[in-house]
Amino acid sequence: MRPSPGGALRRSLLLPGWGQVYVGQPGRAPFAAAAVVGLGTAAVLVNGRYVRLRHAYLYVSRETTDPTVPDADNEFAEFFEVWQEAGALPAATVRAKRDGARRTRDLVVLGTTVAYLLQALDAYVAAHLVGFDVSEDLSIRLTPEVGPDVAGVPTAGPTPARGPGATLTLRF
Repeated sequence: MRPSPGGALRRSLLLPGWGQVYVGQPGRAPFAAAAVVGLGTAAVLVNGRYVRLRHAYLYVSRETTDPTVPDADNEFAEFFEVWQEAGALPAATVRAKRDGARRTRDLVVLGTTVAYLLQALDAYVAAHLVGFDVSEDLSIRLTPEVGPDVAGVPTAGPTPARGPGATLTLRF
């Protein structure tokens, strides 16, 4: 029974690595699953860091007096402790760290998406190639050929004269 490419694709999209098992390549499944799960976990962790830095920036950017003393007028005073955990840095530094964390988060999410789609594409292509012959009997042979007019044998009719050439034979 040959696996269907559509079935391999659907299985890979439902559960990373399942399509590889379906087409008979279970050795690839742990790598496919680990890539997607690992990058997904990294995305969650980096997003948590970004949110903490965003909250710290909201606090310190609205603080008009000494930021080390929580101000009751600051609508983001609840994020005072988050700002202290971030290192009690000035607003410009917290903003730069926040922007870097957002950029990193976006790249990790993009990497997760690419890994997810590539593992599904791998299962789809592998299902198409299940019946492909990769035996040792693949060969190519190039032999010289001389046309009939060149060898001195006349041809009947107005066929154009053929000169020397070559024949290419591929055996699969």
